[in-house]
Amino acid sequence: MERTKTEFLQIISEIEQIRRKYLQNFKLKEIKEWEKPSLVIKNKSLQEQGEESELLEQQFETATRLQLYIKVLYEWLNHLRNLIIKSSSREKILKLIPNSLIGELERYCVIRKKLIAHKEGFRASPLHLMLSSPKWGDVKLKIIAPLFVNKAQEEMDKLWEECKGKLEREEITEKNFMHKIEILYKNLNKNKFSRDQEERIKSFIGKYGGITDEPIEIARYIKNLVQEFIPKLAYFNE
Repeated sequence: MERTKTEFLQIISEIEQIRRKYLQNFKLKEIKEWEKPSLVIKNKSLQEQGEESELLEQQFETATRLQLYIKVLYEWLNHLRNLIIKSSSREKILKLIPNSLIGELERYCVIRKKLIAHKEGFRASPLHLMLSSPKWGDVKLKIIAPLFVNKAQEEMDKLWEECKGKLEREEITEKNFMHKIEILYKNLNKNKFSRDQEERIKSFIGKYGGITDEPIEIARYIKNLVQEFIPKLAYFNE
């Protein structure tokens, strides 16, 4: 158990380092400089054109880094899951962690398994799009297969009709295809859907894509997991 505790803390440390690097990218410039530069260069001086070109390049480089950090977060979450689930002390560890936190960890690993690494059944090379709040505070990735087929919408309509009775009132009214995927994903492992429905949701994400969690949300989850797990582990060892 002591080795498990050490490995657990090492993984948490790695996740914290990635989280810090992620947040540092929002402190490079003032928020106003993140406003989309005008692509119209007519009647602009060479200096203005150069400044906007430099800003566009900086935005692209930062967006690329953010994508990498988000993906790495999911990799470390998967390492964390493997440490807990595949440990020789698995039964003892699971008794120390609330089922809700284990369920969340399993849910995060759906994105990692289906869209980040070892993608199963993805029909085409995924297209990554950045999604953010107005001030770029919460960045997510929309990972989709570039070519949707009519079958995707048909599958979603059927799946949504079966699952919507288990959703919150404000969720049921959603019309956007990708946001529906996100809502179904967010409700995995919460004892809302049948086992068959959950497997079909995971399969759907693997075929058509999904939207990642906010890194800030993952950071809150890790904090809660540490607060629940480490004190109990120390007590257990006594």
